Amino acid sequence: MASVSDGVYRISLYGQQFLTGTGQDRPVVLLPDDAEGQVWVIRRTGKGGYTIKLGDADRYLSYEGEPDVFEPVRLLADQREWNITDGPEEGTVTIAAVGSDLTLGLSPVLVFPPWVALSPPQRQDRGWTLEPA
Repeated sequence: MASVSDGVYRISLYGQQFLTGTGQDRPVVLLPDDAEGQVWVIRRTGKGGYTIKLGDADRYLSYEGEPDVFEPVRLLADQREWNITDGPEEGTVTIAAVGSDLTLGLSPVLVFPPWVALSPPQRQDRGWTLEPA
């Protein structure tokens, strides 16, 4: 199981696309490396999971209601707890909704920039990279 220290990170997929909040209650997206990657504050909770907060904003990586397949991940005031475990490739992690096997992944909605959504683990997943900021 991955052990992530409390801290400030840039979160990327494939080391090329960075997790980026686009505004309150809007879907979180992936932007290319040439965009300024946002920083996320990851903190361990008393229950053993993690919260993921957008920089100094009062918004958290979250979703509405119960975890559901392809539910868009949004920036909300609600502090969701996430499990962070070792990813499928060395140096990567899997970020999953607590109490569910759904993980952060790509939405099937074909838009640019791509939305992030809760998704079932995929065989082609390469994992998320946490880069200290």
